[in-house]
Amino acid sequence: MSESQKWTIVIIMSHDTQTYFEYTDLEQSIIDQQSFNNRYVIFYYDQVNKSVIIKELFHMDNGGYAFRMTQPVKRDIDIFQTNEISKFLKEYVVAKDQNSNIRYMVMTWGHAAGLGFFRQDQEEHFANDYLHGSEFDNLFGLKVNLQKKKYNRLLTKYTFLKTHLSFDGSDELFLEKTFKMPNKMLVEILAKRIKIITATALNQIFVDGFGQGKMIDVLITINCYTQMLETGYELKDTVKLLVAPQASIPISGINFRRLFDLIEKAPDTSLEFISKNITSGYWRKYNNKFFLRQFRKRYPEYLLDKVSISCNLLGVYDQLMDLMNSVATELLSYLNEIPNYEKKVLIRKARENCEEMDERNETGIIDVINFMTNLILHLNKNDKIKWKKYLHGIKKIRRLVCLSQLRAATRFYKPSRRKTLSPYFISIFFPVGGREVERILKEYYFCSTSFTRFQIKSKWDEFLIKYTKFKCA
Repeated sequence: MSESQKWTIVIIMSHDTQTYFEYTDLEQSIIDQQSFNNRYVIFYYDQVNKSVIIKELFHMDNGGYAFRMTQPVKRDIDIFQTNEISKFLKEYVVAKDQNSNIRYMVMTWGHAAGLGFFRQDQEEHFANDYLHGSEFDNLFGLKVNLQKKKYNRLLTKYTFLKTHLSFDGSDELFLEKTFKMPNKMLVEILAKRIKIITATALNQIFVDGFGQGKMIDVLITINCYTQMLETGYELKDTVKLLVAPQASIPISGINFRRLFDLIEKAPDTSLEFISKNITSGYWRKYNNKFFLRQFRKRYPEYLLDKVSISCNLLGVYDQLMDLMNSVATELLSYLNEIPNYEKKVLIRKARENCEEMDERNETGIIDVINFMTNLILHLNKNDKIKWKKYLHGIKKIRRLVCLSQLRAATRFYKPSRRKTLSPYFISIFFPVGGREVERILKEYYFCSTSFTRFQIKSKWDEFLIKYTKFKCA
């Protein structure tokens, strides 16, 4: 007799010790279920105290359920340099799963982690103030506030791009070149504050933790801006379904209660049903008067209707990549024309009409369909016909890739101003220039000696190098 299907839900959490309302909501969403057939495990990393707690849901003597620590607290842990997460997955999660018919759902959860799957926060500085402390005040002299703002902006871009583009490179070397610091101690302090886990590193954690060839059924990232082609392509061999936001997402996340109810009652449910449950449950959560009142106390200005979540099948990303390579080849042919000024202007206009997903930090992340739609508006009749075929092709692939989507409000697609955000289902990196980004790209991405899966397969970078006139030393 075959074993019944069950889920193991793994929540990998980097907690700032401030967002207890959100964390309690997540735990309570699990505990409130009417019955339990699945396993729930939390890897809880305390950012402030640098400690790790492993918690699991257990049936209590009083008949109820509660999360309980299952191992002694591990202290002085650096999850960015050790194999702590992969060890946890291998030795605790997988080793204790007796049922061979297990489906895996992994959730990454962390405040301010849009800058990295688990960006390091220090104390209570959540506004990207990497340079807090009197030691850095002394470094910048009289113009301390102005200089801090400038360099914090640069460090934000560096950590964001490193996370999603997964480029190699020494943080210490970058800091020494950027700040020209004579004091090695300051470099070491700052290097600790900008630690992140890249998409490539996360993929390796899954390989080491679950075993080569084992696929995670669903990966849900409560991490902003992660629904990128570059990010998904790094994870396509370890993850079946990536549920992630194109723009920002509140740390309180999705409707966990409704999702867990589904997989408890119907553990054999399809990935499409899971996707639709997640996207349709979002407003049921945030329209709840009690929850919304608590949320608004904490985040009074957050735009809940700007959130766009796509549920993408990564197994179709090779087809998506093939089409994007055709797009990149066509764009390269424009740039190779002599003279190419007119075509380059058209490309620039189309790019400028695309609002960035992270508009505050201008890191160069835009929606793929939005760019192609804007380009068609500026082309001549013959070129329009060709590009409409490309646009039709990507929309066709979208129907295969995206099982369901929570779309942002209409005003983000048809705004009164010139630019439009238009998060249709997936983003891509297309920088508009600027010395800060150019320097990072030149030294750590385009001119790297080791390449990501995306870089090996893609022609998109070749187009970007030509477009931005990059020259590696």
